[in-house]
Amino acid sequence: MLTEDQKRQVIASVQRFEEKVSEYVKGKTELKDYERKIQVKMGELLKVAEEERQMEIAMEVLYGQSKKESVAGKIEEEIKSLQKKTEILRNELTKLKTGLLEQMRNLPIPADLENPKQEDSSIAFPFFEDAKLGKEGIDTICDLFRQEPPIDLGDVIILPGRVVVKDAPSKQEAISKFVQAIRSFRMRVDSLSKSYEQIDEMVERLRKSSQYSGILKVLLRQGTLSLKEIARILGIDERKAYDTCYNLTRSNWSPKPIQRAHAPHSGDWELTLAGEILVNRLLERYPDERLELNSKGTTQTELEK
Repeated sequence: MLTEDQKRQVIASVQRFEEKVSEYVKGKTELKDYERKIQVKMGELLKVAEEERQMEIAMEVLYGQSKKESVAGKIEEEIKSLQKKTEILRNELTKLKTGLLEQMRNLPIPADLENPKQEDSSIAFPFFEDAKLGKEGIDTICDLFRQEPPIDLGDVIILPGRVVVKDAPSKQEAISKFVQAIRSFRMRVDSLSKSYEQIDEMVERLRKSSQYSGILKVLLRQGTLSLKEIARILGIDERKAYDTCYNLTRSNWSPKPIQRAHAPHSGDWELTLAGEILVNRLLERYPDERLELNSKGTTQTELEK
């Protein structure tokens, strides 16, 4: 079906994607390391700050002197430096995600359609021998889709090394299902690409309205909710909750961050994948958003119950 030259082009495209994936995975590992260091330093700061406070009281009471050097101050500077590096790395990872999604728009799936293998009621298409779309690549695609591996496209499952098409009585039926699944996959990639391309602009828009950001944060914490539940948590009336939810589905919010839930909760609201990405980015850039109080005094702790 493919010429050898075409096959080499497919394999080369997959290889370029895998190289970008390795860069992304390395960045994620570095980010986790920075976040771990910040947590360690925060623990040190709490301990040292309390010890210094007690020493300052003792020096003032006993000697009428104040402590000059502050170890806590040095730790605070270290934390600020780590936080700055963390924010830079997060921005780099956002750019890497955009680049990965751009590649995924036209990423060829290196399945050998000429050599299917029957697996019970399923048909599996192995990857070309030299195609390296392995576990790291599959896991990264799932990470971008915010789902657990493998890549689940309904009746089509993409695994390291092969594609499995479920409930396929023939090779032709399997190929047809595979084609439709990949079309759906690429439409999803297009939507995600738009999310990442304008995510920081959308974050700033979100911050201008406590009700917009409040609804997204509530849905992130608690999942699918009715208007009544959203209104109660945010301390607003149901009409205001409805108007805010409706506005978040209008064309000036694209991709839409929320949607009506599927049956049996079709009267409720839930985040879209774009909305989940957006509110997580908001909390990454502005951690203080986690501690906001609304007009009724509801704390973020209550939102997380």
